[in-house]
Amino acid sequence: MKYRFDIKIEDILALLCSLPIFIYSWAMTGSDAVSGELVQKILTLLVPLFLILIWIHLPEEFCFTKRRIVITLVLLAYFALCLFYNYIGIGLSRGLTTIACLTLLYQSEIVQSKTFTILKKAVIASCVLGMVLGVLLLLGLHGPPLADPVKSGRQYVSYIVVFFSRIVGSSSHDYWRFCGFYNEPGALGTFCAFFLCADSLDFKKKENIILLIGGAMTLSVAFFVIIGLYAVMRLATDWKYWILILLFVCFYFFVLPNIHTGISVIDTVIERVSFDGDSIAGDHRTNYIMDRLYEETLHSNYIFFGRKLGYATSVSGSSVNLVGASIKTYIIDLGIMGTVLIFAPLFIAESRRTKDNRDGFLFIVISYISLYQRPHLLHNVAYFGIFLCGLSYILQNKNQISRYGIY
Repeated sequence: MKYRFDIKIEDILALLCSLPIFIYSWAMTGSDAVSGELVQKILTLLVPLFLILIWIHLPEEFCFTKRRIVITLVLLAYFALCLFYNYIGIGLSRGLTTIACLTLLYQSEIVQSKTFTILKKAVIASCVLGMVLGVLLLLGLHGPPLADPVKSGRQYVSYIVVFFSRIVGSSSHDYWRFCGFYNEPGALGTFCAFFLCADSLDFKKKENIILLIGGAMTLSVAFFVIIGLYAVMRLATDWKYWILILLFVCFYFFVLPNIHTGISVIDTVIERVSFDGDSIAGDHRTNYIMDRLYEETLHSNYIFFGRKLGYATSVSGSSVNLVGASIKTYIIDLGIMGTVLIFAPLFIAESRRTKDNRDGFLFIVISYISLYQRPHLLHNVAYFGIFLCGLSYILQNKNQISRYGIY
């Protein structure tokens, strides 16, 4: 008896495309607390191998299009900035990241869609593990917390394939948050939100309920804000729902901050997503040095093209004051004109690809709104890949529905 496995080249390419994203975003390569230097080097060396295999099997229908050329120029321009307009020295390390992003760009829409599906299934699997292992964590069944020498005050509990983290010494972070296989909970929360938005918040699918629970376990402000804003944008396209939006806004600003359940986890989530008068309380992507630099930049000759890449992080970051990237980082480094010139072409190119697909356009919009807190679109393979492949996933789903006559 002979067995035949119907494996298409698109499936192989999608798997190969997903592997660099996993490697680059896995905590084992992003945190010295959960992996050794040897492990990180081995995983890093695997990325070029996967990229070579992908290019060897580039589809026959490969072709240059205006959209691909525009995005290619954007990625190359950003790499050129890393080389020649970099405050902390020549950024050659961005070269492999750029190649990985270009590799994803030049895959067919089908391969990109299948890559997104693989990424989504992997995150769902990590969320399932997180739910089970989270119970063990609450029961105290875990190894000793691992302190990260690079991240200020951050500790990890490692379950080998998924992780929990906390920042010790901060009243707003001194509790365990689920990271999945990422090195910090915000990344998992953001990606869970993107996966849900790509499915138009369709909770009839059981896997999306798992993503909702996993995202909530991260206690990530980004997760709740992205989901909330996306839901509002979808409802806002129909005037019948405007009264619901108004009620939601009133609830968010006037009722939510005053809710106290007495349950620490729920109260923590409410506290982090509430508006405190100036911004969302859980938005810790900046500090007073960053804010001062930002204001100085807006009132100086640097307002147009900034102070060079890496300046904001170098000056505002310190071992005792953890600060993450925000859109302020880019405005300080590249100025308002530089930031617009580097992000706008990608927005326009992908918006034109959606044509009359509302869900696709809303996915682009919510991805760009998230740049406020996590502007990693051009220098992080995971964020670029989920953005690019997520849009292909949405468009492919529409094509499949149209093909079977549902539309």
